Amino acid sequence: MQPQNFSYSTQKILDIFIKNNLIPIFKNHEITNLYKKFFSDGENLKNQLAEVEKQIEIEEKTPKLSGKIDLKILLKNYDVEEIKKSPIKYFKSVLSLSDKLLGILDEYEQAQSETIGEYSRIALKLDAKFINSPNLTEKENLLLEERQKFLAEKLELGTDEVKRQIISVKMQAEEMRETLKKINRGENSIVELAEFEKRPRASFEFLAENLAEIIDEAQEKLNFFAANKNFVTEIINLWESWNENYKSFKTNLILELKNICDAENIEAEIYKNWCEDWQKKRFAIEEKFLPLTEFSLRGNLQDSAIETLKILQNYKSEVDKFYMHERKNIYQKFAFQEGGDLQEKFETESELYKIAEKLQRDLQKIIFSSKRTEERIFLLKWAEKLINIPIDEITEFVHDRQLDKISEEVLTQFAELRRKNFATYLADSQAYGRAIQQREKEYNSLIFKMRKDLQKK
Repeated sequence: MQPQNFSYSTQKILDIFIKNNLIPIFKNHEITNLYKKFFSDGENLKNQLAEVEKQIEIEEKTPKLSGKIDLKILLKNYDVEEIKKSPIKYFKSVLSLSDKLLGILDEYEQAQSETIGEYSRIALKLDAKFINSPNLTEKENLLLEERQKFLAEKLELGTDEVKRQIISVKMQAEEMRETLKKINRGENSIVELAEFEKRPRASFEFLAENLAEIIDEAQEKLNFFAANKNFVTEIINLWESWNENYKSFKTNLILELKNICDAENIEAEIYKNWCEDWQKKRFAIEEKFLPLTEFSLRGNLQDSAIETLKILQNYKSEVDKFYMHERKNIYQKFAFQEGGDLQEKFETESELYKIAEKLQRDLQKIIFSSKRTEERIFLLKWAEKLINIPIDEITEFVHDRQLDKISEEVLTQFAELRRKNFATYLADSQAYGRAIQQREKEYNSLIFKMRKDLQKK
C-alpha cells in the first residue's frame, strides 16, 4: 500500500537506494539486472575509478628516478610562498623533502642493485687506498694519486655520497628545530626569535633544486656506465696497466739501462743524463692520460678514446725502445769526435722527432674520423706538447750552451717552426697531412743547418 502524501520524485527515490546501497525488486527481472549494472555496479566502478585517480595523482606528485627529477613535481606538495615567510615551515619542509628524497634513493638503489654490484666488482681496485711508491718522486706519486682519485669519484655509482649530502641538509634542519626549542625554553625568546627569524638560509626552491641536481648527477653516472660498460671497464684496465708500467719503468727499465751502460763502460755521469731526459719525456706522456680520460668520460670521443690511449701507449713504447737500444749507439758514434756532444744531441732529437711525427700521423686518423670540431681541437691541443718536445729540447739546448756559431736566421726559423698552427688545417685531412710532411722537412733542414754551423771554425 502506498503511503499517504508520498511526494518524492523517481530520481529522489533512486538516489536514496543508491546512497544506501539498496537494490529495488522490480517485477521484471531484466529491469532489476539493468539497475544493478548501471547503478549498483556502476557506483562501485565509479568509486574504483576515483581511487585510481587518487593514486595516479599521488604518483604524479612523487618524483621517480626513471629520468631527471622534475622540480615542479618535487615542489608540488609544498606551499613555497608560505615557506618563505616562516623558518618553522622552512625546516619542517626541508625535513619532509629530505625524507622523501632518501626514500626515492633507496628505491632507486634497490632497482639498480645489479648494475651497481657489477660495476663495484670491476672498480674494486679504485677503492683501495693509494700508497706512495718509494721509487717515485713526490710529483710522480701525486700524478698517479690524482688519476685514481678522479676515476674513483667520477665512476662512483652508489648513492652513499648523495645520501650523505642529503642527510647533512636534514641534520641542519634538525639543528634549526632544536635551536627553536632552546629559544622557547629561554627567558629572552622574543629577541632571540627575531634573530632566529633573520638567520640566513637558502631559499627552499634553490635548496630543492640543488638536491635534485645532486641526485641527477648520480643517476647520470649510472646511466653512463650502463650504456658504456665495456668502455669504462677498458679505461679502468688501462689505468691499472699504465700505473704498473710506470712503476716498472722507474725500477726495472732504468736499472736495465744502467747495467747495459756499465757493461759497455759508459760513464755513470753520462747515462744518468740520459735517464733524466728519458724520465722527463715519460712523465710528459703520463700527464696525458688523465686529460684524455676526463674528456672521454664526459661523453666525447666514445668511438676512439681507447684507440687514442693505445696510440699514446705505442708512442711511449717507442720512446722506451729508443733509450734502451738506440741512445748509446748515438753516443758511441760521436764520442771521439771534436764537438761530438753537440752533434750527438742534434741527432738524438732528430730521432725522437721521427717518433713524435709518427704519433702525429697516427693521431691524424683519429682526428679526422671525428665529425665534431670540439673533439678535433681537443686532440690537437692535447698532443701538442708531445709533438713539440724535440723542438723545445733543441731550443733550450742552444740557449743553455750559448752556441754563437748557430746563426740568428736559423734560430728564428726554428722558433717559427714551433709556432706552426695545425688548427688551420683541421677542415682538410690531406692538407693536414701535407703540413706534417712540410714541417718534418723544415725541421730536418734546420737541424742540418745547425749541425753544419757547429762544424765551422
